[in-house]
Amino acid sequence: MTITRHRSGAPVAAPALVALTFPVSLGISATSLLLPTAATALGVSLGAATWLLTLYGWGMALAMPLAAFIAGRFGRRTMLRTGGAALAAGAALILLGPSLPTIGVGRALIAAGAGAMVVSAMGVARDYESPTRRQRALGAISAGIGVAGALGPLVGSLVADASSWRVALALPALSLVSLPFALKAPDTERARGGFAVAVVVTDRRFLAATGLVLGLTTVYFGLVYAAPQLLTAATGWSRSSVGALLVVPGLIGAGLSWASAGAVLRFGATRVAGALALLAAGAALLAGFAGGVPPVLAASAAAAFASAAGQGVLVGAATARLAPSARTAGVGLVNFAFQFGSVVGPFALSLLSPAVGLGHGLALIALLPLAASGLAVALRERNQTV
Repeated sequence: MTITRHRSGAPVAAPALVALTFPVSLGISATSLLLPTAATALGVSLGAATWLLTLYGWGMALAMPLAAFIAGRFGRRTMLRTGGAALAAGAALILLGPSLPTIGVGRALIAAGAGAMVVSAMGVARDYESPTRRQRALGAISAGIGVAGALGPLVGSLVADASSWRVALALPALSLVSLPFALKAPDTERARGGFAVAVVVTDRRFLAATGLVLGLTTVYFGLVYAAPQLLTAATGWSRSSVGALLVVPGLIGAGLSWASAGAVLRFGATRVAGALALLAAGAALLAGFAGGVPPVLAASAAAAFASAAGQGVLVGAATARLAPSARTAGVGLVNFAFQFGSVVGPFALSLLSPAVGLGHGLALIALLPLAASGLAVALRERNQTV
């Protein structure tokens, strides 16, 4: 396998990377409350309209390793241009499409573009030479994604009221505003004759960190699924009131996650990752067994913090020992695990709760980050630290 070295480019400031990825979460969170409106406008059932949400989640997850492949084979700038074209084409189909299938294709395309933006931004941050700058940039990107996710329902509702539900569904295309700045970044090393995934997945440090990302996000998105049900059962409030209340812990947790960058620099990624695993597991247990409004809100904030902080911390940890030509693939696969957790958490609870109850279901998914953390410790003892 031959390597093509970095092409020249200018440094890209962290705020530009945050702006590139901030709209990504709006594709899910800003859409969820608008599905009934979209269903009515398109003359379809609510179940059919839910595909507009499902296609975005799966499209973004699958796009991340694909974007990493494009960057590894053809360079980061080619990946960014391809992602930008997907964002623009997807937005056009969403805004102008006459039917659900056409708009669904647009949502899949805009999701693919959004996935490319995340892989690119975290790849650029990962390539910063200064460890301090690198970790703070990764933390800022993850925190921005989390804050956007928390604000999404409010932003989506405001945009839909001011313009239309179609514009709200196309909000991820706002990443195009920051795309010219991202294109100034140095290009990636390119591997000829093979895909770097084969190298990445044999690295034990990478596997342990990626498993922990999956565990943290499974708990977080499990609580996104469970918290409204728990609060509704405890208070009898309407769904919209509960949704508005849950914005607060989501914002607090995601916003505070930026502080994890300083913790990594002071205590190291291993200790911080272990603490995040304990925090996520504790959040699931607290929400599942304590009940009531304050425990569920506290658990939601803790899970949001653990998930957002874990994304930033573990991207750096997972790719620390990878060759430069394999780092983009590593970043793509870690973020694939993050996105996959958004599917696993709600799906697991939908299967577990009818059999054992929602509380016990949360207790069972709490085992995932603990198991991943235990695996990381075991590998560390064999000189494969996380």
